[in-house]
Amino acid sequence: MKETVTSLLIIFTLLACRPTTVLQSGKSQNQAVGDIKKVLVIAYPGVLKDREIFERAAVKAFSCGKKDVVSLNEILGDEDNSFKSDPKKLTDFLLSNQVDAVIEVRFVSIRKEQSSSEEQYPTRREYRIMDDVNYTKYIQEYEKREEKGAIFDNMKVKMDVKLLMKVEDNFRVVWSARTESSNPKGNQQIAKGCSKKAASAMKKQHIY
Repeated sequence: MKETVTSLLIIFTLLACRPTTVLQSGKSQNQAVGDIKKVLVIAYPGVLKDREIFERAAVKAFSCGKKDVVSLNEILGDEDNSFKSDPKKLTDFLLSNQVDAVIEVRFVSIRKEQSSSEEQYPTRREYRIMDDVNYTKYIQEYEKREEKGAIFDNMKVKMDVKLLMKVEDNFRVVWSARTESSNPKGNQQIAKGCSKKAASAMKKQHIY
C-alpha cells in the first residue's frame, strides 16, 4: 500500500510540473572564428519580466572552464535598457569591450492547451486503492476532472536561447535553440530549465 501511494504521488508531481525540453537546436548559416572567452548574457523576458532571474540562470548555466560570463545588467545596471533597444549602440559596446560571444535569452510565447487524454492520469480505481489518509484528497481531484469532462489544462512556455558571435563587423546568430517548459511553477523554473537545456545541447554539438 505504501509503495502504491508513493508511486501515485510521483505521478502527480510529474504531471503538475513536467521538465523543460529542447524543441529544436542547431547552427545558423553564419560562420564565426575564434575562441569564446568573454561572454555577455542578455535577457529579453517579455511578459514574464524578472530579467535578473533569467540572466542569473544563464550566467550560471554557461559558466564553465576559463570563460568569463557576465550579464549586461551586472555591468551597466538599469542603463542596459538603452543598449538593448539600440542595436548599433549595443554592437559598439560589445566591440569596444572585446566581447567574444553573446548569450541571448528571449521569451517567445505562452499559451494554455487543453487535452482530453487520461492515459497519463491515475484512474478512479487507482485512487480507491489508496489509504484513507490520501483517499479523500485525490478522489476530489478526480471528481474535478470528471466535472470538466476530463479536459485538462496545460501551460506551455517557449523560450529562445541564441549564441551570437562576431561575423565580419557585427554580432550575428551562429547557433540557437527553442525550449518549451510545461506547467512551470514560476519564472525561476523556466529560467533554469531553458538555460540548462540550451547549454547542454550547445556543448553536445561542440559549439561552446
